[in-house]
Amino acid sequence: ARGVVDLGFAIVYPSHEGLVAVSAAGQVGVVTNTLFGREAWQALNPAMLAAGQLSGRYVASYNSVAPDGAPLRGTVIIQLDGQNSFLVRSDIVAEAFFYDIAEGGLYFLAGGTIRRFDPPSGEPVNLYWRSRPWHLTGADNLGAILVDADDALSLDDIRSIEAAREAAQASNAGLLAVSLGSELNGTPVNRHPFAGDGLVRLPSRAKTTTVNVIADGNLEASVHGIGRMQRLPAGFRARRWEVEVFGTARIEQIVMGRSAADLRAGVAT
Repeated sequence: ARGVVDLGFAIVYPSHEGLVAVSAAGQVGVVTNTLFGREAWQALNPAMLAAGQLSGRYVASYNSVAPDGAPLRGTVIIQLDGQNSFLVRSDIVAEAFFYDIAEGGLYFLAGGTIRRFDPPSGEPVNLYWRSRPWHLTGADNLGAILVDADDALSLDDIRSIEAAREAAQASNAGLLAVSLGSELNGTPVNRHPFAGDGLVRLPSRAKTTTVNVIADGNLEASVHGIGRMQRLPAGFRARRWEVEVFGTARIEQIVMGRSAADLRAGVAT
């Protein structure tokens, strides 16, 4: 029941087969078939999804366990647009969502604390996105890539980041003044990652972007530059291509082609 959401143009709810939409005209159907296979959808434990909406997108948190016993926790943001639907992931794990219609803000409960999802004054957080596979008619090598992104920081971004850094530094100073728990038997096993600690990460003062290029299931390149053509590895051919995106910058487009000449001529994917 916590997964039922009014998106404005439709009511959506999670089923065993995927996300179901009921339109104002009474049309009913599963609308996530292009994003999830049944096995991948079931891995999210859809019966226990907690969901809300933001800008007409379905936002749902899941807390599940993989077949190998590893925890599966996070949030999916689904834009429903027919064949052009897309998916973005977040590491937020929410127990409940509430959408404030008057304010246009989505709030969530996590660990006993209520926060706003993607607040205008918040620091940029890392995004993860993976394209659907696209298949060439024949095996080929895509040797050039161009990533365009908005990596500029606004004054609001700078203020938010500096405020977050000051809060993190104050929190870390308090921990350092007492104990890091690094003394022998000072911390329960598995509380921190190996060689990790309880200090709060300082937010970066710059937006970052990493684009991974995957060909026939193999990671072939990781690209970090923005706004300039970059060469990809040669010496192989593949039919199925995908890209993964990590970072805090807003991606505008990713273009790939067989060569730099293809990019200049607009003969690209």
